[in-house]
Amino acid sequence: MKLLTKIAVVMATAGAAATMYAAPNTVSGNISVEQMLAQSQTAKAQMVADYQHVEHLQLLARREKDVIKLNCVNDKLVEMKPQMNVADRLISDLQNARDAGDQQQTFSGITVAADSVKQLREAADQCVGERLLVTESSNDYTHPDIPDDPGDSPFGPTIEPPAYASPVN
Repeated sequence: MKLLTKIAVVMATAGAAATMYAAPNTVSGNISVEQMLAQSQTAKAQMVADYQHVEHLQLLARREKDVIKLNCVNDKLVEMKPQMNVADRLISDLQNARDAGDQQQTFSGITVAADSVKQLREAADQCVGERLLVTESSNDYTHPDIPDDPGDSPFGPTIEPPAYASPVN
């Protein structure tokens, strides 16, 4: 099943590349409608692969009987499904759109949904404990400028005596 998904993604990418190479007419900017459709189909295939990966993580969490991991992965699945539905609707809108502005706006909506699904997949990977390869922030600690000599007071030459309490309580 995983192999078929990978083959489908590769075939969709190859089809998108062939379509982009063969389509000379551009509608908006430097991307044609055919290229938008091909890239949106590739994005849809990647979203389906991401969804299936998260379902696999859900199955692993069930086998481990880890309720915390399972709840986390389930939350990500619940968030992924509407994004995929939005992308499906936008792909059909892109196929029916006539105006170049509408096509560009619809295409940008598809890419936003695909990015959201990708981020949810990465979050689901973190739910089950897989480390995300990101750059770590540096741990640069700068200490205050206090002299090390205990005889030298960092607060000045004299310490002010405490104030007296008020006679009225």
